[in-house]
Formats: sequence, C-alpha cells, structure tokens
Amino acid sequence: MDSAKPIYKFLEKQNSQVVDLITQGRHLSNLKKTIKPYLNQHIKGHWQIGKFSNAEITILVESTELASRMRYKSKFLLEEIRKLEFCDALHNIEVKANPDIVGVRTQSKTSKSARLTRSRTGKEQLRLLADNMDDPYLKSSLLRLANRVCPEEEKF
Repeated sequence: MDSAKPIYKFLEKQNSQVVDLITQGRHLSNLKKTIKPYLNQHIKGHWQIGKFSNAEITILVESTELASRMRYKSKFLLEEIRKLEFCDALHNIEVKANPDIVGVRTQSKTSKSARLTRSRTGKEQLRLLADNMDDPYLKSSLLRLANRVCPEEEKF
C-alpha cells in the first residue's frame, strides 16, 4: 500500500479526473463507515448510498419498511455525518425504497419451499367453478387456467 501514496500525489499534481474519482471513492467509503455503526441489525445489509453531493445524500434501501426506519434515524445520522470534514455543508438526507438494489441482496426473498405447487385438487376446484359460471368467456378462461394448473393429468 505504500506505493499507492506516491501515485496519488503524482495524479493530484496533474489535476486529473482520476484523482477526483479516487477522492470521491474515499469520501463514500468514509461515509459508509460513519453510517454503519448507527444502523440496527434489520437495515445493516440492505442499504447503499445512491447519490452523494455536498448538499444532499440519497440512501437506497430494499423496502418501504426499512426506508421508514432509516428516515426515523435521518436527523441523528445527519448530525453525525456533518462531523466529517467533506460533509460539513450537508443539509439533507433523502431515503428511498428500491427493491432492486444491485449487490446488496444476498438471497432471494422467495425460497423454493414458499412457491406454489400445482395440484390436481386445484384443477378440480377450477373446473367446478367454471361449471357454475353463466358467462361463456369467463367459463372458458377458467377451463384454460385449470388445464394449465396441472397439465400432466391429461397424459394419464
């Protein structure tokens, strides 16, 4: 890691865009380290920083439940984040729910055991319901659905 410091100093003298990216990356890393200890166990693995500027930070969380928990703590977090030298002009933390956060979700919410299984009784129930319908369009739709629920039965 000692060799990275002279490269950064060299790039800093060149006034390069790479230096700006490295600096912003350091700021984001410090920001995450500052926020992380104040989050409870329900939020810890389900958030990330979406947008970061001198005046505002947008934090993305997986669900609306987590967003409301994070909003509850936002004033306290704002005070703690303002203690960082690069965030002294910060005046707002915005929290948004985004269920499709890339890289945050470790496992899918629906497990294999929670999926619906096809059954012959479901097919029979749909056929009985279709027999009691007066509307021919609804009746044909229910029969098509019944055939899709358990199509293996037709082979027997």
